[in-house]
Amino acid sequence: MAEKEQLGAGECNSDVGCKLLMITQQWFNRLVRDGWIKKLGKNRYRVIDVVQGYIKYLQDENRRATKSASASRVQDARAGQIEMQMARERRDLIEIEDVQAFLSDTLGALRTELSGVAAASSREFEVREAIEMNLNAAIERCRSAFDAASKAVGDRKPIALDGEEADA
Repeated sequence: MAEKEQLGAGECNSDVGCKLLMITQQWFNRLVRDGWIKKLGKNRYRVIDVVQGYIKYLQDENRRATKSASASRVQDARAGQIEMQMARERRDLIEIEDVQAFLSDTLGALRTELSGVAAASSREFEVREAIEMNLNAAIERCRSAFDAASKAVGDRKPIALDGEEADA
């Protein structure tokens, strides 16, 4: 009781401060020790200093958490960049332009090779014409599929395979 009489107006002891902030005595003592809550004397604190010190501590924790989250995102981005570079060096990743150039060259060479198939298959004009027509249609379907896939890759979208085109 004598301890309560020593407290002035607007003052409290650590027990009241703990109840006010809904924290443990240990946590309260740490806030005092770390300078967040100012001490008036032995177990004497101004209520306003207790509340404002705790608010400042929480705001500082939020700032640190935000900084930490930001640093973590940067660190994750750097790790991703390093992983991608390592994958390129292992040849797990290939530049899309290289793949497109290879496929374009291969399809062009295939078209050139197939252009002589009709003539080599038959001397009859109607048969050759039918073979050429079917080959040209197949080549056009492949070209269209290649163009659609190239556009999808350029737009960073998945390549959709049409069941009919894949079967043809």
